[in-house]
Amino acid sequence: MQFIGLIALPLKASILAATITWLLKDGVGMLGRILFAWLKGSRLDIDCKKWRLIADIFNDVAFLIDLLAPAGGDWFIYFAVTSSLLRSFVGVAGGATRAAIIQHQARRHNLADVAAKDGSQETLVNLTALICSLILLPIVHGKILLVWTCYFFFTAIHLFANYKAVRSLNFDILNERTLALSVRQFIDSKSVPSITEANRQEPLFGSVTGRRHFGCPLGHAIPATASSKSHFVRYEKTTSEGWLAIAASTTSFDQIRFAFELEYFALTNRSPTDEDCSKFEKLMKASGWRFDVNHIGFDEWRFTADT
Repeated sequence: MQFIGLIALPLKASILAATITWLLKDGVGMLGRILFAWLKGSRLDIDCKKWRLIADIFNDVAFLIDLLAPAGGDWFIYFAVTSSLLRSFVGVAGGATRAAIIQHQARRHNLADVAAKDGSQETLVNLTALICSLILLPIVHGKILLVWTCYFFFTAIHLFANYKAVRSLNFDILNERTLALSVRQFIDSKSVPSITEANRQEPLFGSVTGRRHFGCPLGHAIPATASSKSHFVRYEKTTSEGWLAIAASTTSFDQIRFAFELEYFALTNRSPTDEDCSKFEKLMKASGWRFDVNHIGFDEWRFTADT
């Protein structure tokens, strides 16, 4: 009986350690999803391409941590928790950006149709990966160098393919970067880029301009460099930082026009005329850009204008 008790003790300890590791891993993953959605949720539409690519990078790093975990010894739990945290980010960023891309691809408002076919495509890819795994596993088993070679080779292909896929997207909804590129070309040549040109020139990381605060509290946009009953624009040339406060009654069209005014002022140090605004709007609409909605990144602050 004493012998059986000595055997059972490490067995119980192992079960307890595995249970605690599993609870910590899943708990941190849940907290990570909540925290990430709170911090970056509003940016997933604005920087859809960027976060689609970052989700793929995080996913590949999580796989790397999983491969390293068995050699971690006492640090295994930290590897497991970090991997779970990264995958929680992937779940939020990947799922949200996927929804935005499917919405963009549903050109005939056939969202359900595109989503169903996208799901079928993903299933086919996963099935192909499963078959390839069954073929490769016996070949790489016990060969550490070959395992790492395969990992880095397939990871490089995965990231390159996803980069090219993201770059092939041509969104017709203006965000902060495509608007800034369009305003710059308008000032230089009185023309605007096509949807394809602007999406090709748009950087995935970094900014085309200085920092912008669209839809900021009214007090941040004062003293204003330009204003009306519906908006206040403030621009600091020394820091290349701009603020735009808008009224509660503004529409998406108004937001784009006021953002155009801020970028125009930033580049020329003067406000655009009504003729400039009208011409920019006409050229942009002729190129296929939408003004009924935007992803410029306006915050929720609004002020009430007295009439």
